Formats: sequence, C-alpha cells, structure tokens
Amino acid sequence: MCIYCRNYLAFVLIQEIFFTLDHDDLVQRTKAVRILVVLMCKHEFDARYQNTEDKLYIAQLYFPLISQILDEMPIFYNLNTVEKREVLIVVLQIVRNLDDASLTKAWQQNIGCTRLFFKLLEECLILFEHRKPPDNMILGNSSRSMSGDGPVSPKYSDKLSPAINNYLSEASRQEPQKTPENGNLWQRVDSQFSSPSQPCSLGEALAQVQSSRIGTSALALRESLHPVLRQKLEFWEENLSAAVSLEVLKIIEVFSTSAAAHDIATDYGKFDCITAIFMSFFSRNQPLTFWKAFFPVFNNVFNFHGATLMARENDKFLKQIAFHLLRLAVFRNDNIRRRAVVGLQILVRSSFCHFLRTSRLRAMLTITLSELMSDVQVTQIKPDGTFEESGEARRLKKSLEELADESKSPLLLAECGIPEKSLVAKAESGTEDRWSWSEVKHLSESLIMALDASLEHAILDSVMNIDRYAAAESFHKLAVAFAPVPDLHIMWLLHLCDAHQEIQSWAEAAQCAVAVAGVVMQVLCYYIFLKNEKKGAIKKYSYKQ
Repeated sequence: MCIYCRNYLAFVLIQEIFFTLDHDDLVQRTKAVRILVVLMCKHEFDARYQNTEDKLYIAQLYFPLISQILDEMPIFYNLNTVEKREVLIVVLQIVRNLDDASLTKAWQQNIGCTRLFFKLLEECLILFEHRKPPDNMILGNSSRSMSGDGPVSPKYSDKLSPAINNYLSEASRQEPQKTPENGNLWQRVDSQFSSPSQPCSLGEALAQVQSSRIGTSALALRESLHPVLRQKLEFWEENLSAAVSLEVLKIIEVFSTSAAAHDIATDYGKFDCITAIFMSFFSRNQPLTFWKAFFPVFNNVFNFHGATLMARENDKFLKQIAFHLLRLAVFRNDNIRRRAVVGLQILVRSSFCHFLRTSRLRAMLTITLSELMSDVQVTQIKPDGTFEESGEARRLKKSLEELADESKSPLLLAECGIPEKSLVAKAESGTEDRWSWSEVKHLSESLIMALDASLEHAILDSVMNIDRYAAAESFHKLAVAFAPVPDLHIMWLLHLCDAHQEIQSWAEAAQCAVAVAGVVMQVLCYYIFLKNEKKGAIKKYSYKQ
C-alpha cells in the first residue's frame, strides 16, 4: 500500500513545509524547518514508538521529503546556514531509521539523483564539522598546521545548534547591562549554582543568556560561560560531529554493498560518490571513535571496488588518499597512527591484486611523501642552535617500518577489527596469493630512503651555501631516493649538476646532464609503448566485433 494512503497527513505536511522553504519570508522559512525538527524529536522520544518497526514506519512516512529535496536542490541551496543544518539533521534522522532496502531506493532513479544525495551528505560533513586545534593531534615543535592555512571555521555551537545560536544572537542584540565583576555568566544564576565547583547546568546557563543581555557578541557570551560548562559544550559539539560522520559512514557502507551487486544507478567507472565522501572524511579532523569504524569500511570498499578505485581514472583520488594516510601516520596518537599503517597496507594489497606489483603505488607514495615534507616540520632546533630530527619525522619513519613488518601485521589488523586474511591479494578470477612481503619491504625501504634524504637535506640547509661539497652529496642522495618519480628525479639531478658546476667538477656535471637525458628518453619510450598498446587493444577489439 502507498505510504501516503496510510497517512495522508505526512504527505500534506511535507508539501506545505517544502513550499514554505521556497518562501521569501525568512520568518516563515525558519518556522517551517523548526516544525520539522521538533516533530522529529517528538517522534524519536515518543514512548509509543520505540521499537524498530515503528521507527522504520515513521522514517518511511517522511522519506519522500528527501526525494523532494533532490528534485528541487536550488531551493535547498537558497536556504541560509541555520536552515540548511536543520533540514540536514532531519534528513539524517530519517535515513538513520531506514532499513537498507528502503535507503537503496534513493539511489535507483538515475545517476544524477544519486550524486545529489551524496552532495547532501557532503553538506552534512561541512556544516557539522568540529575543528580542533592541531596541537591535539600532533606532537613536536612544529609550528605548521596540519589543517592548512585556511580560514578558521566559526565556533561549533554557532554552526550546529539553532537554539543555542538563537540565544546567543538575541542576547548580543540587546543593550548591554551591568555584568558581574569577572564577567562570568554563571555567577548571575541562582546562588546554589554560583559556586565554581557547582555551576548550573548547560541548558540553564544557555537559557540564562537570553535574559541576561550580557556582552556584545556571540563569542563574548560563550566565553562568559563557566569553564566547566564551556567544556561540556565542547564535548557535546565534538560528539555530535562524530555522530554525523559515523552516520554518513554507515550510508557509504550500504552504498558500497549495493553497488557491488549493481542494484543502484551510479557511475561505476569512477565511483565519484564514494571518492568525494572519502576525501571529505580525510580532509577533516576526526576523533578516534570515527577512525575505529572507518578502516573496516575502507577495507570492504577496496575489496568490492578496488579495481575501479585503483584505475588511472582515479589517480587524483588515490594520490589524495595516499597523502592523507601518510599524514595520519605522523599523528602522536598511536591508535590513529597504526590504523594509518593498515590503510597503507590495504592500498598495497589492492596494488598487488590489480597490477601484480607496487611500482606505480611506490611512485605515488614517493610523490605524496615529498609533498608531506612541506606540511610536516621534519627538523627541530636543539639548544646549541643546530638542527635534529623532529618527533613527526620519527613517527613517520616508524610507521613506514611497520608497513613492512610481517610479525606485527596480524596484531595491527586485529586492533583495527580487520581479518588477518584481508592482506591476501588474489585476482578476481585467480586463486594465487600475489602478496609479497619482500616487495613490501622494498617499498618501505624506498620510502624511508626518501624520508632520510629529505631530512638530511633539511638539517644541512644552513651550511649548504658555504659547503658546496656537502650540498652536492645531499642532492645526489635526493636524486637516488626520488628515482621512482621521473619529475623529482630530474629536478634533483639538475640541482646536482649546478652544484658540480659551482665547484668546477665539469665531468660530474656532464654525467648529470646525460642522466637527465636518459630519464627523459625512458619516459618518452614508455609513453609511446602505452600509446601503441592502447591502439593494439582497440584494433583487437574491433576485429573481434
């Protein structure tokens, strides 16, 4: 029976609210989205509807709202930030209580609708993001931020809770009155809560903000809360952000399973829905609880779709994944760092499965390692003014060593909740295990060589202008270490050629120039080979046709 026939009020409500979202009156739009949120809260906490079947029935009643949003995405994009958050939290609540069969229906219409659905999920990750200071993630004397130099996002409560945001905004618009001597809001409440050891509850304090008329900005009002309440607010913000990320991760797992059975409409050539969400996960700070749930899903996705995700069409995605896994391998938190090692092993396994070897992956990891060196401070200053290896560099080297440690691998996999047999690299139509610990060891040593060469170059940077022989030696080590990447190999060979010319070692400089010509020739021959191979495959296919 049609869901609308079972409860026509749901149909009427969805239509009226959606029409109101397209209204020019901001007050009307705000009321419409607020009605949805309050109604979902009432359903969620209604004692009569606590079993799974009732929750599924309610989710199915409101599921057409998602389809309507996907059909009219310009209306959603025209909403302000607060309205978008409230619509998205309703969407997540509906999806949370749906079964897999009902959720899959959202992806069976056409590829365009499927992409729009995942655009909504990307909006969720953006609008519910909670940024932590980078110091919480990485140890050492690094002054560089792992999250980049982009603008800092507003405080989480301003982004997540319309109620809190409303309290703070309303209070900031009022005329300021006399505040307590220390400006702390918690002293203005009832005397039984005015002690620093017994602050009032978070809800009471936030409600007090509206009537206190303290401060001139939302930030000032937030800072006026008791330190214990601010800490509670931070915990709430982080927990909600993690809950949203985990819900999106569950959706990705269902999507991946459905795509493996070809039950949905999506781009099976690139899986851009999965790759976009993965990049949103990696590009944001996530708590340990998320990473614990993420890597088993990451493993399953590459089990199902490794051939597509490792293909050349997804080189950009794979390079970004490799970069972020190496970035996680620098983290001070060992639980996260070890999971990054397992993530790298999953990439190695996929490389064995689909390319028989790791040469392409080695080149990609070498490139990303070179890029990571500009984001991670690999040296630190000692008391005597000289440089030494930083904590970040030591942790990265340790992670690269663990990548090829056969004895530790079962423990790492078990810690991540991944079966030990996950590293068995078999082709889709074969039974032979292609995994080779010796080749993984070679990959690890190659990356460590590049890391050591970069570290030594950074330590000698201050004396290179004086000691050109030391500079030439450093450039030679870099050229050898980055040989798997032609561009980087040529760059360091040219630096080495210049260094030899400055010390008038003309024969060595000429050898460098010849080596550069040889690398260029090898690359040209390789591209000609690929071009001819592609033409041959096309002719062979045409002949069969």
